[in-house]
Amino acid sequence: MSYAILRIEKIKSEDGVKKVIGHASRRAKVTNASGNKKDVTMIADLPVSKYLEEIEGLKRKKNSTLGLDVFLGASPEFFKEGGGNLEAWTEDNVKWLHDTFGRGNVKVIALHRDEMTPHIQAVVLPKDEGKLNAAKWIDGPAKLKKLQDSYGEAMRPHGLERGIKGSQAKHTDIKEFYAAVNEIKKMDLPMPKIKEEGRFFIQEREETASEYLQRTGLKIKAGKTTIQQQIREIDNLKRSNSKVTTELNEIKEAQKLETAQLREIDLNNIMITAGFEKDVKGSDKKRSVYHLEDGKISVQGAKWYDFLDQKGGGGAIDLVMRIFHTEFRLAVAWLKRQYSTPDIQRVARQHVEKIVETAPKAKITMEERDDSKLDVVRQYLKDRGIDEKLIDSEIKAGKIYANKYGSAVFVHRDPLGIEVKGYSVRGTTGRFKQRVGGGYYWVGATPHAAKKVVVLTESAIDALSYYQLRSYPPDTCVLALSGHATPAPELVREIENKEVVIALDNPTAEKNTAARAAGKLAIEKIKEVLPGAIIETPKAKDWNDDLLGAMKNQKELTITNKTTQYVRPAPGR
Repeated sequence: MSYAILRIEKIKSEDGVKKVIGHASRRAKVTNASGNKKDVTMIADLPVSKYLEEIEGLKRKKNSTLGLDVFLGASPEFFKEGGGNLEAWTEDNVKWLHDTFGRGNVKVIALHRDEMTPHIQAVVLPKDEGKLNAAKWIDGPAKLKKLQDSYGEAMRPHGLERGIKGSQAKHTDIKEFYAAVNEIKKMDLPMPKIKEEGRFFIQEREETASEYLQRTGLKIKAGKTTIQQQIREIDNLKRSNSKVTTELNEIKEAQKLETAQLREIDLNNIMITAGFEKDVKGSDKKRSVYHLEDGKISVQGAKWYDFLDQKGGGGAIDLVMRIFHTEFRLAVAWLKRQYSTPDIQRVARQHVEKIVETAPKAKITMEERDDSKLDVVRQYLKDRGIDEKLIDSEIKAGKIYANKYGSAVFVHRDPLGIEVKGYSVRGTTGRFKQRVGGGYYWVGATPHAAKKVVVLTESAIDALSYYQLRSYPPDTCVLALSGHATPAPELVREIENKEVVIALDNPTAEKNTAARAAGKLAIEKIKEVLPGAIIETPKAKDWNDDLLGAMKNQKELTITNKTTQYVRPAPGR
């Protein structure tokens, strides 16, 4: 049975206010916390200075209580066993705080997931009719009992029970246990690692002194078993932990892969699943627009744009974070609940693909050409290190042109190089990128005409950079996939019997774990449809960075004479 836990302590001094708010917001260092700021969600966050200013404006006695430090939690097994919906539990706790102490009195609310068990810490200003009056809520056992009853009732829908009434159980002095932990750490001996698997995340942590004592039955008392003896037992236990560590690493890798897969869930499918209404009038053949409670969002392929905030993003996780105003972990948890198995994801993708296949094929409306802005595009590409002769060659062939905004437009065609299927746009100022329709941009021969080698890069700029860096004959095709897209069947049919080089961005150069996992996954997916392909990665993040790096080192970079014998360093598989 899991219990609801409520603890309230008085804050009697201004220094106490600073310490408690610092602890809740993690602005102060917390010894037994992970230190990862992403694991702390500030639901309400009044700065200490503002809190103290409010106190100054209230009537109070000499020994008035300046604040209430409120702890809201549950038994650890409530979260470990998967019975707790953290998002719903958090919402009901915030509601109870507001209903009990008054919304205006609850100044700080923090959801902590950086300790052993998720919990909420709140700081309440005990204001009542213009004066400090903590006694209204916590004066005597009867009022404290009423608070415990009220909180227990509020948590009952989550399957939590109120603590046992009249129990004589006492909280073990935490100083005693932290003293034990610190003594062990002074000996510089590692404590056993414990794998904690909750509903929303898995973490590895050291065994606490309290858990060690509970497991061994030992006590920290003079004349009894000593700390040093306990340390020796801990040192013996650490030798058996290698298997647990290996399993944990495997779980972490699986989580990275799963997160990368979640990012690829179709965005329109998510909006429909989440119950948002489509704006039929605002939608067109290129994009779908949906109504939110606080605005509108448009979805186009793997990208979305928020009209209210005037900014966009990409991928399913970021979209869920925006539409529900939630954080990364809770967005991942929601997606897992909706798409809990690979089969569900596969059915969802097949459903969307079927709609796309059966829908009438709309004629692509290309970006309007504006030759007066062509010099802007030329300069942009030159600044990216692209050789002027190569730029002029691509422009003359009608593969690159400028639109009215001075952005570079790269024309996409079918693998035969006959039909225009779409285009991609790259802003010459800022970071604007857009892809419309299908097809591909490439440098050199068409995928169909390429006699020997077809190279797959991520973007048009990468394709131009790679082509310039390598000594390839003119019948080679260096193609841009426009992101992490897996080659379409029509492209696979044209190139599967040729030497294919997968030359996507370098996943190990990405700054965050999710991006690294997504990059590796993209390469793996291409290998699935083109198993004979070899892999070549840039030294830096992408091929344009490699090109600019080579130019910085004053290496001679000119378009290779296409009559030169075909010689290429063999990339690693």
